[in-house]
Amino acid sequence: MKTITKILPHITLILAVMFIVFLVLDNYNPTMNFVNNDISVVLLWILCGTALVNALLLMVKERR
Repeated sequence: MKTITKILPHITLILAVMFIVFLVLDNYNPTMNFVNNDISVVLLWILCGTALVNALLLMVKERR
């Protein structure tokens, strides 16, 4: 459990930075289609899941 709480914020941060880069690159060159492909959708689901678990773990930790 301790390793999950240490690794999870890093995974969330990496995925968030990836999507920021994807959005910036997509604005400059929309034909590359960084945001509207299948891999980005899967990565977005993983980002949402890690953010949700990270928030829940932080709320449980704060209650203690």
